[in-house]
Amino acid sequence: MNFNKDKTMAQPEMVSQGAYYTPRDPGDYYDLSQVPHQEKTRKQKLMWRLIAGGLALVIVIVVVVVAVVVTRKHKTNDTPSSQYAVSPYANLIRLGPEAGTQSLESKTGRILVVGDVHGCVNEFNKLVDKLELTSQDQLILAGDITSKGPDSIGVLRKAKEIGALCVRGNHDDKVVRLKTFELQKGAGAMSPSKAVMPEGNVGDPLKFSNYHSVLAKNMTMDEYNYLSSCPMILSFPSLNNSVVVHAGLDPTIPDLNNQVPYLVMNMRDIDHGLPTPDNKIGTPWATLWNAAQQNQSQPTRVFYGHASSRGLQIDKYTFGVDTGCVDGGHLTAIDMKTLQLTSVSVFAAKEITYRVVVDSANLGNMVGVAIGQDIYALDKDPGVPMLYVGRGPSESHYRYVILDSPETKNMIDFEKFERPAIIHADATFNEVFGRPWNLLRLDSLPTLYEPRVPNNTPSRLFEDGTIATMHFEANEDEIAEMHANKLKKIKVSGRLTYINYDSVQQFDQVKIKMGGHSSREWSKVPYRVKIPVDTAPQGLYRRWDLKLRPGATDPTMLREKVYDDLLQAVGVTAAKGTYVRFYINDTPVGLYLLADDSASDSFIRETFHQGNPNVALGEFVQGDAGKGDYAANLGFLGETEEAYDDKVYDVKIDGPDDQSDAMASLISFMKFIRDYNPQTVPDSEKVLELWEPWIDMISYLRQAAIEWIGGNWDGIQYSGNNYALYRVPSTEQYMAIPMDFDFTFGNGLEEDQQHLLTGKWSQFTQDRIIHSYLWENIRQTPYLVRLYESILADVNQNVSNPQKMNDRIDALAYMIQHDVNWDRSLPRLTVGKTRSASRNFLDSLEQGTDDLDERIGLKEWVREKYAAINRDVGAQGSEDDTQEADTLPEKEDA
Repeated sequence: MNFNKDKTMAQPEMVSQGAYYTPRDPGDYYDLSQVPHQEKTRKQKLMWRLIAGGLALVIVIVVVVVAVVVTRKHKTNDTPSSQYAVSPYANLIRLGPEAGTQSLESKTGRILVVGDVHGCVNEFNKLVDKLELTSQDQLILAGDITSKGPDSIGVLRKAKEIGALCVRGNHDDKVVRLKTFELQKGAGAMSPSKAVMPEGNVGDPLKFSNYHSVLAKNMTMDEYNYLSSCPMILSFPSLNNSVVVHAGLDPTIPDLNNQVPYLVMNMRDIDHGLPTPDNKIGTPWATLWNAAQQNQSQPTRVFYGHASSRGLQIDKYTFGVDTGCVDGGHLTAIDMKTLQLTSVSVFAAKEITYRVVVDSANLGNMVGVAIGQDIYALDKDPGVPMLYVGRGPSESHYRYVILDSPETKNMIDFEKFERPAIIHADATFNEVFGRPWNLLRLDSLPTLYEPRVPNNTPSRLFEDGTIATMHFEANEDEIAEMHANKLKKIKVSGRLTYINYDSVQQFDQVKIKMGGHSSREWSKVPYRVKIPVDTAPQGLYRRWDLKLRPGATDPTMLREKVYDDLLQAVGVTAAKGTYVRFYINDTPVGLYLLADDSASDSFIRETFHQGNPNVALGEFVQGDAGKGDYAANLGFLGETEEAYDDKVYDVKIDGPDDQSDAMASLISFMKFIRDYNPQTVPDSEKVLELWEPWIDMISYLRQAAIEWIGGNWDGIQYSGNNYALYRVPSTEQYMAIPMDFDFTFGNGLEEDQQHLLTGKWSQFTQDRIIHSYLWENIRQTPYLVRLYESILADVNQNVSNPQKMNDRIDALAYMIQHDVNWDRSLPRLTVGKTRSASRNFLDSLEQGTDDLDERIGLKEWVREKYAAINRDVGAQGSEDDTQEADTLPEKEDA
């Protein structure tokens, strides 16, 4: 079966079931563009035969010319050494190590050379168990310990654990070079992903997207140190003048120190007197080596791997023990003293269940799983949209394919990568066609401050490193009416299916409607989702009210998620989000951020009260500047509720008795704010005691710091918008809850973008109509200013600095980049504004677009803002100092 596989294409070094992958560079991802493959019809075959006949003469001429050129090249004075330079990142030991050799010669037991393991950890463990090693035995790995197989890291750890010696194989060498480059230059230097590493005239130039980079990025320093310490050659003169290499030795170079590293790790044949990594174009090097040793007074025996296609090769002076374990053969060891062979077969395949989510565009086609040269049909799950399930053998690499029908089996599409074999599990995860991972381990931002709300257990819905699939089924006419009249409050009831890598959940009588205000003007619209509590008492991981945030204004679709990560890192209670692919009636809608609806009573109960159904919730008021006549600026307008616009201060949860409790409490708070005099309060932490009966000031200051760091112009300080105040019953304090973070990091504001980026924090609301009287009092209170600046500097130094932020941004970008491209390719369900998507997704991380309100790139904002805050308040926090900046020493008199 021909999959037109690109040999340089990255493949994940992971086991599909229960696997993690740690990305560093967004460019590591795979090229998932479609490469259709059609079986040829009878007419096509006839046509190709005619063409082939017409080209036959040309081919013969080309072969003759190439032969002449090659012959002339071999007659030149170029030596193999000059043709194959050693990479500056190879970190290669040519011969040794002496210490290992000395300890080996003192052993009285067996000296065992093992063929290519290639990450087959189960077979390696099985062989080690079968050998029953003692302290007097020594195991030596003949290279290519890593790559291709399901668990290279596991093999490295086992080899190190049992004290195995090793030589470097060609695949090991690639992993070491990529890891060395990363250690010296940083992961960010591996860009662009298709660029070739700057290594000089090496024999096997590597692209940064080479699939060995996946393994390199996952290696610990201990594993890297072990693999890089494997020399090119191990020589044991006292053991019948024996040598261990990976591929072979050049018979014309007697001095081992002069052997060419590339050839020692890659050669197979000798062609016109020169070693070549090609197979079957010359004479096997071992044949010529055996001939050359016949006349030597002290012949050299060579133990090697690499040549799995030739199988076990035992001659007088050469011993090839790569018996194709990773390809379904055996793993073999040979005793250098007795030449006794020990081998184990690969684990017997068992039948398992394969499960894959396939985009609705392929609903009319046949879905299958290709295992080896066979295709096993998968059936559409009758109850779960887009999920296909079937049985097939395990223990072998596999990929999912799309065929036109079971009869003709013409291949329409296939995954451009192989998935590692399933070793222990009885079923795969709910995998997604074209996505090579199930769960990623991503770089995260460090937790600087513990949450102010204790025992706030996160919902599994927001597990990091996943992209779920959500599908909504409802009456088609009702769906069409909702989208045609998107400014109206039309609700549609239907069935919601949620498919994550390890779960499928379905809910009936779910209601969705359009969400947002100005965001409805865009063609990609937001939605609100409400799962009924009575029919779904556990909800979706204990969430019943959710938002589908479209990210329509943000080319990166990352700003809202990164801003939320910042809030979580500093302990501010806010909505969390996770990415999903959203479908309605089998129609793809797009990539969305599925987020808490933080204005819902279910969010308050789960977040502040650990889901306790018996707790009477406190008062909850949402501040909104987009619906009423003025901003939710907490300005005191009078003692009565009628003095305030209920569209500006929207009471979501009122007191249990009097329906006016919420506004009455808020009016009292606003009156306190009006009467507060920054000039007369103590210039010490005692000022916090004045605020303590009203609001959690520490949480509010942290939130305010993130607003400035993230340039949130649609929040409390700048706009008096997108926040709520929840009055916690146990303390009767307000806890400020920020909402909706799409207009951050330079997104969506024209005139003040540069000012918000490079200015001082004190200028954030300067020369503007007051949008938060609370904030204006804070910025005029000396102690609170010092406390705010301390928090600001602490966060800037330890969390929002470019290194930590860019690591997180790169990780998220890796995860969503191809889903973003998928999203951009979709037709929208409504008419409205669109954001230019002409720039490559990864480029949009670095720089803005040509739109007036999108001139600053996300990483550009992070970099420039970090520098601006350092200029403004300095680096008061120390690196990795996670102590809370809740109080400051009192100001001393001059």
